[in-house]
Amino acid sequence: MREADVHELVELTRYFWTTNMNYEQKREAFVVAVYLGAVLVLAYNFVANINAGLINAAAWTMASIKLGASPLSGSVGAAATAASGGLGVGLDTFLRAQKTLDMAFGGPFLPARVAITIPTFFCYQHWIRKLEGRFPLKDKYPILNRVATLLTMWIGLNLVTYVGVSVGFAWVGSRVFSGIPLR
Repeated sequence: MREADVHELVELTRYFWTTNMNYEQKREAFVVAVYLGAVLVLAYNFVANINAGLINAAAWTMASIKLGASPLSGSVGAAATAASGGLGVGLDTFLRAQKTLDMAFGGPFLPARVAITIPTFFCYQHWIRKLEGRFPLKDKYPILNRVATLLTMWIGLNLVTYVGVSVGFAWVGSRVFSGIPLR
């Protein structure tokens, strides 16, 4: 199995255009292209998750300042909860703030997220390679090993980063700006 990096993809593409490839070479080129595409998508997802986590933290802080309590607390009022359709005033206030901030910072920051993804891609690929070498499937099932590595990185890094940034910065925002604990 070939190493999946950008230089290898360029070499395979040049080889594809200059000579005819047999089935095995075409399969390797396809695997390298799909693998690098998946790494690129995961790198962008990592950057986008950080952005979304910061938006969620800012929305949480805004909602707790507006309410004077945590959006999760039941002390906001039962009558207001019934008036908001049963969702809860705290959660409703948080979701409105989140939508507003996402509209203001989600779309307009797309070019910045893409620009940050490019250098992140190489670091992310390096992390995946380090983890890929530790999986026991690397010798017998290299493609399955790559899939398992990508799934592990998505769960282990992307989701944990999203939750960590959201909760961590919401905790800091609640403590520093509103003085209200998260719960």
